[in-house]
Amino acid sequence: MPAHISIAESPDRGRHLVADQIIPPGETFTAGQSLLRCSRCRLARYSSREAQLAAWKNGHRAECSALRACAPRMPPATIRLAGRVLWKSQVHDQHHEPEGGTYEELEQLHSHWSSLPDDRKQSFAQMAALTREYMDGAGDQAPNATQHDVRKIALLIARFACNNHTICDEELRPIGTGIYPKAALANHSCTPNAVQSFRGNRIIFRTVRQIRMGEEICISYLELTGTHAERRAALLSSYHFDIALQGLPDPAASLLTASVFQGKEVKCRIRIEMHTTAPCTTDETDGLKLGLEVVGKPLDISNGVMASLAHSAASTQRVRVEESFNLDAQDLGGAGPEDDDQQGSQVHVDVWGPYWTGGDARLEQAKRVADAAASLLLSQQQAEALLAAQDPEQGLRVATQASAAGALAAEPVLGGHHVLRMRLQEVLLRCAIACGAWPAALHAARSLAATYHLLYPPIWPNLGLHKAIHAKVAMHQQLPAEALEQGRAALLCLEQVQPGSQSLREIEGLCHQAQQELGPF
Repeated sequence: MPAHISIAESPDRGRHLVADQIIPPGETFTAGQSLLRCSRCRLARYSSREAQLAAWKNGHRAECSALRACAPRMPPATIRLAGRVLWKSQVHDQHHEPEGGTYEELEQLHSHWSSLPDDRKQSFAQMAALTREYMDGAGDQAPNATQHDVRKIALLIARFACNNHTICDEELRPIGTGIYPKAALANHSCTPNAVQSFRGNRIIFRTVRQIRMGEEICISYLELTGTHAERRAALLSSYHFDIALQGLPDPAASLLTASVFQGKEVKCRIRIEMHTTAPCTTDETDGLKLGLEVVGKPLDISNGVMASLAHSAASTQRVRVEESFNLDAQDLGGAGPEDDDQQGSQVHVDVWGPYWTGGDARLEQAKRVADAAASLLLSQQQAEALLAAQDPEQGLRVATQASAAGALAAEPVLGGHHVLRMRLQEVLLRCAIACGAWPAALHAARSLAATYHLLYPPIWPNLGLHKAIHAKVAMHQQLPAEALEQGRAALLCLEQVQPGSQSLREIEGLCHQAQQELGPF
């Protein structure tokens, strides 16, 4: 840990990181270790021959044998990570402390086992059993793997669940997972002062604003554009703390009426609930993310609408386990994905605020709003699926049609920065770029730029990368002035959060090209 950062502890925040001096924006500090590789299993990477020999002695000898024993099948990342951690713990040198942290430090991290529901405990136990089977494949190349009982491995995997970092590339695409005991001490904040990135398997924190001496260093565990209710639910489920404890009490929403009807824009059942106040906790940004408009003007922020799919919690958990294990549904004793589709065919829509207290006429308006919200939600998910299936042209048609229908809906309409509109525009942009539909891509990039400007901090990776994409699309449309403006804005951001990256170098070249096309000032 850098000298100007210390580990503190308090009853409400637990163990956490604190700045011992003023840290300016753009400052870099690390809490990880470098990635390695092997010529036998062709998975582990090395920076040098010395690193290869060190890795072999540090547990990869056993890992390599286990990986070759289960070839051509590949264990999921969580199981591989558990095996690697346990093998390293068996050859750990008590007099040498790895930069990323020791196994003893990992054991000090919370697993929250006692508060886990039974189905999560069962899932972790299944993971542990498979990890043990995978480790047995190392044979005599490893210390006695049976010393790790299933419960101990399950507790380790539970620690992973609420302390792991998803390793991403420069464009924020997930490429792996890692456990960094020291970096895991960075707590979450919905208004973070630092952001994590990765260079190989090395985790790097960068400050996005000046941090005062004595101030806690916090990152965001989640995407910042999510609503407060979404972030609260995800943090409570995965990390076992409630951001409502930060002074946001649960609302006492009064249900006006509830109704189930068949959607017109999309063929699905819609359950609508009308409330006098928001049925979930909200924060200051939710007025934008969940707001409504009439005659182009926002309604009071006490009014809002949100839609979600009515999947069951058990179904969602089972899908998560299947993805983690790369297993078929029958391996876990559950239903298949077709059953999930049937169970999730209903969309739940909440509308709230004083606008809706007008009797039957308001109920009919609310149904129209709910229909439009359900259409945006389902169209976004359909477009995502088409893009994943390598059919961006059809995905673009679905997203464009839904976007146009939402703009023509009867008032009130979802606000211009509503989270459902934003997410539809995000997939529309990706589809348009994938099939080279540059006018549609430029329209989506401009729309998202206005929303991101309001929702992200001025220095943030997602904002900088979007400005870079906007600049590239503008150049495809032969708009060098717009490309130069967005490119320079991207540079200001990426120089702080991704210095020396390939993305930064590409935008520097694009700005030079745009300037040449515009000529001298």
